[in-house]
Amino acid sequence: MDLLFHGRMDWGLGNPNKTAALIATLMLAVWLLAYVRKWGFWLALTLFFGLGVCLVQTLSRGGIVGIIVGGLFALGWIARPYPFPRMLGLVLACLGLIVFACLVNEQSRVVKVLSGDDLSVENRLLIWKQVPSMIRDAPDGWGIGKSGDAYMQWYQPVTRGEGYRTLVNSHLTWLVEFNWWGKIAYITAWVAAFVLLWPDSKHRWVSVPLAVWVALAVCAAFSSVAESPWVWIIPVLGFLGVLFIRIREKAWPSTVPWISGACASLGLIVSVFLWQAEAPSSPIHCPHEGLVTLGARTPALWVVAPDLNVLGEHYGHEARRGFQTESIYQQAGLGIVTAAKDAPANETLIFSGKVPQSPVVSDEIVLVSPRPPDSPKVMQWLATMPKVTVIVGEYSSNKDFWNEQSKSHPNIKLQVVEGMEDYISDWAHQIALVVEDSNKIAMPVTNR
Repeated sequence: MDLLFHGRMDWGLGNPNKTAALIATLMLAVWLLAYVRKWGFWLALTLFFGLGVCLVQTLSRGGIVGIIVGGLFALGWIARPYPFPRMLGLVLACLGLIVFACLVNEQSRVVKVLSGDDLSVENRLLIWKQVPSMIRDAPDGWGIGKSGDAYMQWYQPVTRGEGYRTLVNSHLTWLVEFNWWGKIAYITAWVAAFVLLWPDSKHRWVSVPLAVWVALAVCAAFSSVAESPWVWIIPVLGFLGVLFIRIREKAWPSTVPWISGACASLGLIVSVFLWQAEAPSSPIHCPHEGLVTLGARTPALWVVAPDLNVLGEHYGHEARRGFQTESIYQQAGLGIVTAAKDAPANETLIFSGKVPQSPVVSDEIVLVSPRPPDSPKVMQWLATMPKVTVIVGEYSSNKDFWNEQSKSHPNIKLQVVEGMEDYISDWAHQIALVVEDSNKIAMPVTNR
């Protein structure tokens, strides 16, 4: 942890923002000592300052905001007033942390935010702007752990190439990944936690666990920190402690906090619903996890289990370009399934990289940069298909193999893409060229 003035402190967690969230909860939790003994205040203040030095060195703006907002609950209008010597010590400690933050140039990050000249903030706002559309387009949710990839493929501007695992906000990440029941449960759980942690005149110390939860909620709004179990240790222990006291003393919150909490929960749920309902129209639809369609009709063309080495890590970008520029996709629609078992029957199926090991029910399949099959049986069933089109790059090591197969099997047609190897950058355009005259496109398609 010897990172004073060098880099960003992370305490071995591998992410300074998660470390900042952990430190923020610790900085607030130590104030429980102020309710134990008279000297507890000064011990808490010392620990608060020492942890604050560590927090500043994480250079996490979310952590800074979290400790400020949480501190208002722990030490502000809820906590008992302190005499002048203690207030002076608290003020001096805060001023010391501000001076230290200036020494490590933390203020420059704040200035960038206020001036709008900050790439990390710009990226966050770009992502969060798409959250309403992501919620509306996937009523059942995009699936746990799938929000970052969903944004990257289907909502990220095609001129950008950043990779994301989450939506850089724990709350929005889970609201996008959960179905509506999950969204309602998530919002209700947070509100219920705040109600149970709300202090009364007999239990003013409960303001400290409440402040810890507030700080965590704020930190989670700035980055995806709540996925780390480390940041939950202090909040959960605090919550269990309060719950134990309430059960033992039968000291439950009064009716007013519960009614206020119910209204807040309902208001947040309605707000999320209205937020997604007002999102601009989008051609993207996710009926369930692992299936995405483009267009207003049931697609006749389906990309099955995209191989990132062939279609690219941002294959969704090319799919959207193809949908916008190729009339065939606008007429027939385009679907993508991430698992072969979800591929629909009797449609034009598009496979990349690996050839399916067992026969598929389709009048036409397209293989993009396929590797030679592992088993002769694969070629046997391919030879029985009505129409097989193989798209390979000019410099692909597999071109000669498929050239021989196209000569041996009349149903296999070979299309060579100039200047490419196994990765086909404009795969949507290449596929459009080979299926443009397909009888499949002339068939009526069903409205959603």
